[in-house]
Amino acid sequence: MRRLLGNGRYANVTATLALLTAMGGTGYAAVSIAENSVGTPQLKADAVTSAKVKNGTLQKADFKPGQLPAGAKGAKGATGATGPTGPTGASGPAGPAGTEATTLASGQTLRGYVEPWGEATEVGELATASVSFSVPLSAAPAAHFIAFGGLNPTGCTGTPASPAADPGHLCVWQVEPPANLQVGGIITAAGTDTATKFGFSGWLRSGAPGQYHYQAVWAVTAP
Repeated sequence: MRRLLGNGRYANVTATLALLTAMGGTGYAAVSIAENSVGTPQLKADAVTSAKVKNGTLQKADFKPGQLPAGAKGAKGATGATGPTGPTGASGPAGPAGTEATTLASGQTLRGYVEPWGEATEVGELATASVSFSVPLSAAPAAHFIAFGGLNPTGCTGTPASPAADPGHLCVWQVEPPANLQVGGIITAAGTDTATKFGFSGWLRSGAPGQYHYQAVWAVTAP
């Protein structure tokens, strides 16, 4: 048996243990991470998975617009109380003055109805009924009185059902047989069967005591 010296024996054993540790032993390293030192730059892409997130901790603000599905439509709320009436606004400026026709435009037609009547106590009593044109004519028209059933004179183109007149003419049609009539027609201060640019009058005289009248329609067309 080889004899080992005291100091040599200790040195050999120490060297052998060091070699075995280097070849087959386990190494340990201690790493220290400072608090709050890991942030977004230190995380790899897709490093945080669903399993690493605590359920119920994410907020709506953590999602992009449109990522969260819309919730069901809620029930319609009750109608709120009517609010107080607001103050009255200021009056707007006055509009421009309108224009009023001073004379009936050439070719335009006015139409109407006239019925002179009265209650006579004797033959020959006079009754009249005046007609004013709603818009004056520029000149007095030629006037025509058409007795019931009579033919139209020149200047009168309509009928009792649809009265019409040529420009510059007034046409008056009796629409039913006159009652208790001695004589009648239309008149102005200028005489019988005349009219002015402002209107005319229907007239008649009674044929006997009692009520007397006639009914007529008319049309006048501006010259």
